[in-house]
Amino acid sequence: MICYKKISLLLLLFFSSIFIFAQTNEFRHYSTDNGLAGSEVYSQIQDNDGYMWFGTSRGLSRFDGYKFENFTASDGLASNSIIKIFKDKFGRIWFSTYDGSLTYFCKNRFIIYEFNDTILKLDKNYYVNSILFDNDTNLWIAPAQGGLFKISPKGKIKTIKPQNKFNCFYFRDVDNQVIGNYFKADASADSVFLEVKGDEFYIYGVPSGFRRKVIKIRNGEYIVSVGKNIYYIRNNHITSIVHKPNEIADI
Repeated sequence: MICYKKISLLLLLFFSSIFIFAQTNEFRHYSTDNGLAGSEVYSQIQDNDGYMWFGTSRGLSRFDGYKFENFTASDGLASNSIIKIFKDKFGRIWFSTYDGSLTYFCKNRFIIYEFNDTILKLDKNYYVNSILFDNDTNLWIAPAQGGLFKISPKGKIKTIKPQNKFNCFYFRDVDNQVIGNYFKADASADSVFLEVKGDEFYIYGVPSGFRRKVIKIRNGEYIVSVGKNIYYIRNNHITSIVHKPNEIADI
């Protein structure tokens, strides 16, 4: 068992001591002086063993609560610039590089995804924004530039083509997981509204923000962030919309 303490997206180590009558919070700032691989941190995630992983412009950092361990292409990564980090249903940690390549960490080693060439043909020189594995071990990917694709275990690719009548954020509920992206059409909706077709969700009237993410809270409940807006969906309805002054990096 690993002893660890969580670290936030902004590199703030958060200690919380809960007492009967009071709660105190302490924040600690970490930088390259403390061993972090790079000063620009793009993404972070916690694995099943409690380690925190940080993707930076100069490599990957793993934090155990006390010290950083850093990794680069010389350790098996596809490249040093780690833009996105994901955890799949099998507990593996995946790393998306700026040029669109994927690497995953399994059994204490880095493995470059065998069909990276296929991904690079889809979205050359741009990173993968989100992934998921379905029950048939197909890899679904949503490139940052748009679109949605499914790659079979043998490398066969299928393009997902939503039937959207307006520009929209489209997402799918796939084997109790979600993935989505922005899709363009010939027209824009005048207002924000949701259309649901089985396991397919179309949010019309949303801006084409560069940063996009969807998470599933529980059956029938989702949170979507696109650009500066957050949309809360419950029972096939958008129940609230929150506007932020800046683009939302992550939810």
